[in-house]
Amino acid sequence: MQKIYADDFHSMDNYWIEGGEDAWVAENRLYQKANPPDKSGAGVSTIWCKTKFPENVEIHVHACVIESVIGANNINLFLSYSDTVNRSLFETRHERTDGDYTHYHALNGYIFTFLRDWQRTQKDKAMEDEPEARYRMRRCPGFHLMTEKYGDKNEAGVVYLLTIRKYHEVLSFAVNGNTILEGKDPTPLTGGAFGFRTFHTFLWWSGLEVYEL
Repeated sequence: MQKIYADDFHSMDNYWIEGGEDAWVAENRLYQKANPPDKSGAGVSTIWCKTKFPENVEIHVHACVIESVIGANNINLFLSYSDTVNRSLFETRHERTDGDYTHYHALNGYIFTFLRDWQRTQKDKAMEDEPEARYRMRRCPGFHLMTEKYGDKNEAGVVYLLTIRKYHEVLSFAVNGNTILEGKDPTPLTGGAFGFRTFHTFLWWSGLEVYEL
């Protein structure tokens, strides 16, 4: 396993933004803000890394939710993303300026999701317990669910170490060193772009490390 990329977030030079309210770096953190009080369209954000990563990788990054008006605490990672007709994602970024989620469902890629199951509280107003976390792994195009799990918590103000790993057809997602999800893709993607994604959440990322397997 060889480290091929690392970022302590001193600069935004190697990233571009689609959607959201704002994004910036400070004190070795990448801040991503998509948390408007009026629940407007600015509540979605994707930040792409310009460096493409190979097929088989292990990625480590810390994430911490600062605030979510709707209580979503939404933490997502995009892996192995590419255009289905071999166009450059950077050159076609103008097609996704609003950061709408459906744009990414039509591309090649994997989506790893870790959030607070805020929709459960909306459906059950009498529920008193803190909602569980929801973990999901999807494969695009098509937004196909590969695997999911509920349990533990996703809390604002808590720093989580996230690890996503892809080795040929096997993918996994771990939180604080504990593997939560594992799935197999019979037609695995061959590498591509990596991105940070959120929904109605203000959070920061730090300590990005990428290893080729």
